[in-house]
Amino acid sequence: MKLFVGFLFSALVVTSYGQEFSYPVMRTKGQEITDFVPQGWLIHDSAVGDLNKDGLPDAALILQHKTLVTQIHEGSEIKSQPRILAILVKSGATGGFELKEQSNTFIPEDQDLENDDEELNDPFLRIEITRGLLELVFQESYKTSTNYSAGTEYKFRYNGQDFQLIGADFTRIHRMDFEREQYSYNFLMKKRIYSKGKIGGKTTSSPAKSFALPALKTLKTLKAPNEWEIEPDVTL
Repeated sequence: MKLFVGFLFSALVVTSYGQEFSYPVMRTKGQEITDFVPQGWLIHDSAVGDLNKDGLPDAALILQHKTLVTQIHEGSEIKSQPRILAILVKSGATGGFELKEQSNTFIPEDQDLENDDEELNDPFLRIEITRGLLELVFQESYKTSTNYSAGTEYKFRYNGQDFQLIGADFTRIHRMDFEREQYSYNFLMKKRIYSKGKIGGKTTSSPAKSFALPALKTLKTLKAPNEWEIEPDVTL
């Protein structure tokens, strides 16, 4: 049995929105970042940096619904606040911003906010723009009931049309013995490196392993974190 099944529960909640919750259609242009925040939403997190190599500061926003949305999952009510990933590119001509990507599925929300004793910690960890790459980091850590925690980091590059996934890391940690293993993928080179060791101790890495990849995945084709089984027991 797999130790980690990704954010399956979160994906089920998102799927259920089809009948009960409607995401807003965001405006495509605005002078300020706040112009892109729909009514009833707020900026949960954000990052600023140059995504298209024009020297101007672009922005990526994690928007969160202000109020709780109630969903029914396996007969139980689950309360959460839906999230949106919005990526804005600054225009040199107008000084404003243009919306280049809106994903209603890639940022999992904190689950069951009114009964959080035994649920996942908030899966979203951070967003950054570093060296022209959009980086999104998630964690899968239960407060109880498992000896493992896991984390996934994604690196996206903007090619003028899509945000392509060019790299990703999957890390798994045993909570009892602090053993750590990591799978690091370079999708441009089609190589993967596996490393293992104790936290704070010696780490050993295997030689780079080649893998087949017909085409780079994008934010549109990947859709949600931890749903792509790239190899046995590893999901991105």
